[in-house]
Amino acid sequence: MKAFTFSAISIGVVLAVTPAGAEHSTTRRQIEERSKAVGFTRSHLPVLLRRKGEGNDTIAARAIASLPQTAGLDLVDFRTTTDQAALRLEAANLILRVSDQGNNVRLRDLAPAPEGRDPSAKPSLKAIEDTARNFITTGLQDVVRLGTDDELVFLGTRYAYSAAQVTGAKTSETPKLTGWIASFGRLVGGELVVGGGSSVALFYHSDGTLEGFDVDWPEYDHAGLDVETATVDLTRERAALLNDRPSAQVSSEQRAFACGLYDRGGRSKRERSGIVQPACIDVVVNSSAEETWSIVSTTPGARVPVLDWSWASGTKFCSMAGASCQGLPK
Repeated sequence: MKAFTFSAISIGVVLAVTPAGAEHSTTRRQIEERSKAVGFTRSHLPVLLRRKGEGNDTIAARAIASLPQTAGLDLVDFRTTTDQAALRLEAANLILRVSDQGNNVRLRDLAPAPEGRDPSAKPSLKAIEDTARNFITTGLQDVVRLGTDDELVFLGTRYAYSAAQVTGAKTSETPKLTGWIASFGRLVGGELVVGGGSSVALFYHSDGTLEGFDVDWPEYDHAGLDVETATVDLTRERAALLNDRPSAQVSSEQRAFACGLYDRGGRSKRERSGIVQPACIDVVVNSSAEETWSIVSTTPGARVPVLDWSWASGTKFCSMAGASCQGLPK
């Protein structure tokens, strides 16, 4: 499944467009249904702060110590490179990258992938969840740590297929199963963290062996502020003001909608924000006669959002006439 090198952001917690071969968990479906109906779980939610991690070196050492016993990965004789953003360890066929002071961890096994299998051999959603959850609790227990108010939740999977076509042939071969991705998120006080932060994606080959993982998993501190959540109708009104409407020649279809605590994750300085606050994520697919494209937008979900200069949508809303925003307590 070597084609899948993207991060967890694209397959679950952001709630991106559902691709062919994807199956959502009951939890994810329930969250989307609740979000569309009422928005958030509670009338007031805490504003959180992403805590600085324990250090890239510390987390890398923990991963090296625990993974061989749980994943059969030979994490020895690494070549180490560092820069201001990340620690990168390379062995024969393995790359381990740790960044954001240890909050973001990525592993890839670059050994040749096994041959694809008949699609009928694909495991069930339950089997994928059980296997992946067991790996997280044994191989990643020092990386994916839960607080007293946290819950690790399974969001679903994406199966990957490939099919070859002989030159000149009218049809391609029957598609083969090449692997799958198991996606997990995090509930904080019953509210899903959306946006890419607090996410785990495990990549599997067609034979069930682990190809790698993407983890973004910070600890959170309370910012000393609880905010009143907006109604789902108010959130939709804001979204209409913030986002450009398509022309009359374009048809639109909403593919996903979820409200939660918005954390963009720590994968890059461009994405990173320390402030985690209520927001709703909307995924819309637009189609015209010439093309089809999707738009993922975020809308502030607090009646009085916290001003966050690193969040484009939030900053745009706070700059609108009549908008009311606030700063964090000092």
